[in-house]
Amino acid sequence: MPTVTESPESTLPRLVATDFWGYLRPSRCPLRVWLRAQCVQEAAPGPFAEVLMRLGNEHERRHLARFPKALDLGPLPIEERAERTREAIAANERVVYQGALRAETTLAGTEVEVVGVPDFMLPARRGYAIRDSKLARRVGGGAHQEIDLQLQTYGLLYERTFGEPPVALQVHAGDGAILDVPYEGGAEALAQLEEILTFRLAAERPKTTVGWGKCSGCGYFERCWPEAVERRSVGLLPWVGQGLVGELESRGVETIDALLERFDAESLAEVEHPWGKKRKQVGEGAARILASAQALATGEPIVLQPPAIPEHPNYVMFDL
Repeated sequence: MPTVTESPESTLPRLVATDFWGYLRPSRCPLRVWLRAQCVQEAAPGPFAEVLMRLGNEHERRHLARFPKALDLGPLPIEERAERTREAIAANERVVYQGALRAETTLAGTEVEVVGVPDFMLPARRGYAIRDSKLARRVGGGAHQEIDLQLQTYGLLYERTFGEPPVALQVHAGDGAILDVPYEGGAEALAQLEEILTFRLAAERPKTTVGWGKCSGCGYFERCWPEAVERRSVGLLPWVGQGLVGELESRGVETIDALLERFDAESLAEVEHPWGKKRKQVGEGAARILASAQALATGEPIVLQPPAIPEHPNYVMFDL
């Protein structure tokens, strides 16, 4: 783990604990990190994203109401906020809302400042617990890695600032539950921040895969998806997850046409690809994937099975 020291007022490049969200949500994408570093404009949040942000703010404010004597440092500049946070933690008396923790380290050969702004820092008999309000109802076990990494960063910054780890790392979940997140030293968080910094500093655009589930919620969708359509990317196909897209591209199969040339249903079914932390074969889904590829390649629909719709004067259609 790189050595991390407490940071005075700094002019170094800054990484913040919320950078994990830009990298991992709606899915892991180094290109999104790079485009933002190039100041490329992205689409404004849609109505659904705006509703989520409003609900998240309301959720956080309701939790803040439980601590009427909390010290609210949110309006202060980050440098002053960090200083006031150190003073408040030393006094060990009040809940600190929107405090700041800062430290310096070397990542990817570059001196940087890492900053974290926990929602709540709660006094205990000795030290403080750190708590963030989130709409998510599950954390850990592979769910919401960005939340875990954000909390791990808070723990690391707290430990380097005060010489001991926080009493606890917690999430105030969307259903009101308080979920504990075990502090693991922050090494994984630093490794992920190093990846983010590497992509920010890259001279050339990072190569990444596309997919509807991966890309549909991204602010750069209208930029990246038409490019994928133009090059007839294999990632356009439904039922082809990112693990399989990456596996196919590693074999030189980057387009729908190349997929149809190289594979039939039997050979595609035998292809193994990453699936979470394991690998699995495409299996029975191969025929469906190739049918989709054929339909896109020819522009003609392919009937897999005639629809069995009973005769009736009225119909209601819905999607879940």
